[in-house]
Amino acid sequence: MLSNLPIQSQHWLPLLGLTLVCCLVQFGLSEPQLQSLIYIRSNISEYEYWRFFSHSLVHTNTYHLLLNVGGIVLLWALHGEYYSWRNIFVILIWLAFTTSTSLYWFSPSTDYYMGLSAHLHGIFVFGACLDIRTKRSGGWLLLIGLGVKLLLENITNDSSTARLIEAEVANSAHVLGAVSGLGFAMLYLRIKHLPKTNKAT
Repeated sequence: MLSNLPIQSQHWLPLLGLTLVCCLVQFGLSEPQLQSLIYIRSNISEYEYWRFFSHSLVHTNTYHLLLNVGGIVLLWALHGEYYSWRNIFVILIWLAFTTSTSLYWFSPSTDYYMGLSAHLHGIFVFGACLDIRTKRSGGWLLLIGLGVKLLLENITNDSSTARLIEAEVANSAHVLGAVSGLGFAMLYLRIKHLPKTNKAT
């Protein structure tokens, strides 16, 4: 079974690095320091633009962090062979900026936001698009499944996750993250000219 997983270090080290950074931020910073990193609309309006990027490293509580770490592990198992230090770093910066600026301009009711969930949705879409491009089975199914998930999130009122993470779930950020991930995948494939019969590196 392990032979089917992307166990080469270049595929899992970037995700492990991301996990460690989130853990260090969550447990190593004081509450005021954490507050200075969160996406807070009023503070961004006062020119604290670093919050467009830093919000993704902060989580509401340990459960929130563990949920996102679980998402990272799932992404590695699904698409780890596509990841490298370079593309993970670039896509994280892309998703942090595009998702948070989209929230700022198109979702004025979102006053607070933190965590990696939008990024995870975007990276999921990126991996599914590379699956489709390389003719790997399941790419379209993953995209359809994610679309159904996002639709259900936005038409139902399931508060179980909100209670667990002690915050309202930002469903609009999930949608924006997925759309941003699609945009990144299109640019990536255009630049890389990835052959349809080979996997990405």
